[in-house]
Formats: sequence, structure tokens, C-alpha cells
Amino acid sequence: MKPTKLFRLLPAAVALAGLGLGGTGAAQAGSVYGVSHLEVDNLSIAITGSPAPNNFNFTATNTAILNGVPTITSATCSGFPSTCAAAPPRLDPLPAQIPAATRANNAFPNIGGFLGPGASEYSTSDSVIYTAQLTGDAVTHTQQIAESELQGGTSASASAQIQSITGFTFTFTLLSPGSLTLSFDADPDMMAAISALGINGAQASMQTSFDLSQNTGGSGFARWTPQGTAADDCAEGGGVTCTEAVGGDPLDLNLTIGTTSNGTSITHSLEAAKTLAGLYSITASGLTAGDWTLTLSAVTSTNLTHVPEPATLLLLGAGLAAFGVGGARRQKRHAV
Repeated sequence: MKPTKLFRLLPAAVALAGLGLGGTGAAQAGSVYGVSHLEVDNLSIAITGSPAPNNFNFTATNTAILNGVPTITSATCSGFPSTCAAAPPRLDPLPAQIPAATRANNAFPNIGGFLGPGASEYSTSDSVIYTAQLTGDAVTHTQQIAESELQGGTSASASAQIQSITGFTFTFTLLSPGSLTLSFDADPDMMAAISALGINGAQASMQTSFDLSQNTGGSGFARWTPQGTAADDCAEGGGVTCTEAVGGDPLDLNLTIGTTSNGTSITHSLEAAKTLAGLYSITASGLTAGDWTLTLSAVTSTNLTHVPEPATLLLLGAGLAAFGVGGARRQKRHAV
């Protein structure tokens, strides 16, 4: 194409760009956002049957990915004797975050607030075990968050995992038949929101489970996935029976929320002022003598996608249209 012909295409293309239909103007603005946050406190475990603790292992892992670039932090400790920190917090990995220094360590919503939506483009996760019953504290207290936002990028995801809610796999031996009672308070917060044009997806997820399994002397097991309902959320077998007590105003700790529509926002117990709400409690009975393992797991995560409107194609289309108009005019002049 000669230069003079290229210049004839520019006025129409520039006009479209000025309307936000070309380049990276207004059509590309907006946010795709997700957050999943969980705080657990007053977690207590009581075991009858003359339990003899064998070992425990705490693990906390933070992962963040932004536009294909990953980062991860983690920390572990175990016992007995405990290798965890001598004073609270017992286990505290640094946040995983892109860009760096997006979130201060342990800057959770009741301390530093949520980052978005509307803050910037980032992906971050953090988790901490403040206190733990197995390290000599009265109760276990944990907190974790995954939060990410897109404002022009194509993908972001984050996950904060405390393996488990107390960050542990705990093995113990019952010298005689007994039972295990577990109770805690929890405050979940989730949000998925989109205010950007294009093909988008915003998702926030939370999974919380407690698994009790018999290692010797039988096949007893119980798996509890608390959903904050009056229905029994515990699967059981091998002679073990579960009795769930739901008090206060507990909320679902196992769910996924999401949206794909611009201008929508979905929340689950998202509050500006943080207070723990609801009592979760379960008793597993029928435990026979032998070795048992209790594993607690909590994962908060986000998953975002953003495909901007095809502004480049619109600009190209505008140029081709202008070229067509110019060609038609030339043909008309030649005909005259």
C-alpha cells in the first residue's frame, strides 16, 4: 500500500479510537476481582479413651499466579517435641504476591481491609497459625486469604492453604475405646465481581474438611465438610458415628461462587467489620483402641480470566471500511 492510501485510512480509525472502540481505551477499562477469606478461632479438640499423641505436622502454603507468572511461599513445623515457633504466631509464612509488597504480612480484612476491587492488578495470598492447641495454647486460631484482580491482564489465581485449619495431620493412639469432639468458630468471606467489558470469569472458592481415619485395629473413619446447615455433613463408616451440633448462625465453609457477567457482584458473608459468627461442633463416637489420624484442611482460592474486547480487530475493521469507502469514491470519479 502506498503512503497516501494509508493516510486516507487514519481519520476514520482515529475517530473510532476516540470513541473507545480502538486501541486500549474505554473498552478495555474495568476490573475482574475475586477474594476468599477464612478465619477460625476457638478450635478445640477433646479425645477420650486415654489418648497418647504420637506426632503432628503443621503446613501452610501460599500461592499466587498473575498472567502466567507464579510465586509460592510455605512453612512447616512438627512435634513432639514441637519445632514450631516458641511464641505466637506458631507458623507464619510470608505472603505470596505479585507484584511484590502488595500485601503486608498478616494484613487480613479485620486488620488492613480487602485490597479490592478497584485497587490495581495483582494476585496475593497469605495464611497464619496464630495459636495451636498442640503447641500448648488453649485453643487454635488461624486466618487465611486469597485475593486477586485483573485490570487488563488475562489471568490470575491465588490460593492460601492451611493443611489443615490447624495446619496439621495429628496421629494418636487410643488405649481404650473412646470418642473425639471438635468445635470451633469461623468467619468466611467471599466475593466475585466483574466491571470490565470482554469475556470474563471471576470465581472464589473455599474447601474445609476434617478427616478421621483408623490406622490399626479396624476400618473406622469420619469425614466432616461443614456447610452450616441442620443436615448432617459427616460421612462415616467402620463403626464410627458422627453427631453434628450446629449453633449460632454458622455459614457454609465448602462452596464456590462466581460470575461471568459484566456489572455483577456475588458475595458470601462479606463484611466490613469482622466478627466470628457461629459455632461448629461434631463428635465422632465408636472409636476403638488403636492408632488414629486426624487431618484438617482448609483452602481458600480465586480464579480469574479476562479477554478484552477485540479492539484491534475493530480498528482494523474501521480501516478496511474506510479503504472501501475511498475505493468506491475513486471508482465513481473514474466513471464520471
